[in-house]
Amino acid sequence: MGGTSMSENKTAQEARIADRGRYADGRTRQIAVADDDGTPLLIIEPITVGALEWQPADNSADSPIRLSRFAYLHRDGADMVLSTPRSRVTAVIRDERVAAFIAGLGVARRPTTLAALSRLSAEACLRLADALRAVHLVTGAEPDCEEDDTIPQTWEFHDLLLHERSRRPKVGAINEPPRFGIVPEHQEPEWDLQAGELALPAVDLRAVAAADPPYGQVVLSRESHRDYSGPELALKQLAVLLARSLGPIERDALPGTGTDIMWSRPYASAGALFETDVVVIAHRVTGLAQGAYLYRPGAHALRPLEGDPASIDGLLFDASQATAAGIQRPQALLVMAARFPDLAIKYDGIAYSLMLKNAGWIQAAIQGAATAMGLGSVPIGTGDAVAFELATGLDRYRHGSTGEIAISVPRVQPS
Repeated sequence: MGGTSMSENKTAQEARIADRGRYADGRTRQIAVADDDGTPLLIIEPITVGALEWQPADNSADSPIRLSRFAYLHRDGADMVLSTPRSRVTAVIRDERVAAFIAGLGVARRPTTLAALSRLSAEACLRLADALRAVHLVTGAEPDCEEDDTIPQTWEFHDLLLHERSRRPKVGAINEPPRFGIVPEHQEPEWDLQAGELALPAVDLRAVAAADPPYGQVVLSRESHRDYSGPELALKQLAVLLARSLGPIERDALPGTGTDIMWSRPYASAGALFETDVVVIAHRVTGLAQGAYLYRPGAHALRPLEGDPASIDGLLFDASQATAAGIQRPQALLVMAARFPDLAIKYDGIAYSLMLKNAGWIQAAIQGAATAMGLGSVPIGTGDAVAFELATGLDRYRHGSTGEIAISVPRVQPS
């Protein structure tokens, strides 16, 4: 009894693909899956250079498949696109029958059994199955699912999507011209006090730094302080903390910038754009009513923000819950608020991940300064973007929260 060799199977599978595609522009390759009459059903495109190395799947026996748990369907312009963080390609749907085919893969099915549902031929269904399995958009049936053997169950969809898409996300070089034809510029701080703003007590940063304990001692003594039962945070303490953590620092300008100096901050920021502001959610701060205030480093001032008082209390309560502090609210909550478009126009595809990193640098700067000052602090791993929008009146899609850190004054220990 004759058999079919592996090489013959591979040839048969490759023959199902109507157009293997070419590198039309030297880097972008497309693979088209066609109907029996040559009509395009699906176009598979890379989203990174070299991502599309075709490896036909072994589906010649019409084995059961199902949609990957990481697959997602979304609109891109006028196209419907099927993607997955498991693969650095996208599948552009060119025929509505393909959508019906994909919808049928919510449970494990043999591709040919979807012919009636999708109104495609059995052979067309096999071609689609081969292509989708080759780029990890579909997987085998449970319990022998190769996807579960490859990726630990601890990976959630959104975590893997952010991780994979923010590492090397797009076709082309990293430092290509920015999106939308806009070149972001390094902004000089706004020094003038505006109407309605609260000028904070002046801070002599050189004197403050001179009185600090050694850096190594600060690092060794850093800890997360979750007891908020101490006294109020003095406005002067808040002013010093904000100035030393976030205030402008004069630096020598980079060559070719046409200026002698540039203004930096005490923390790293992608592209030196410093797109993240800090909003103070005051609870027990001497001389400051409970509310939300935008800190303006250049003017060293607080700008009151108009929002829902209940949402302000909700942010403070959430901080208590996140830090296991019971019903005690922190004396102040500092919220990182990123101006999303400012960074996104430069960093296509990785902008949000950079904003999260920037929030981490700011949290580290604040916690280091708080430790040197003898204040309590604890970075918070959760946050409520909707509550922040309601509490501040800031548009969460343009100026939304990306991180929080609670500030407190430790109780004086008895001698």
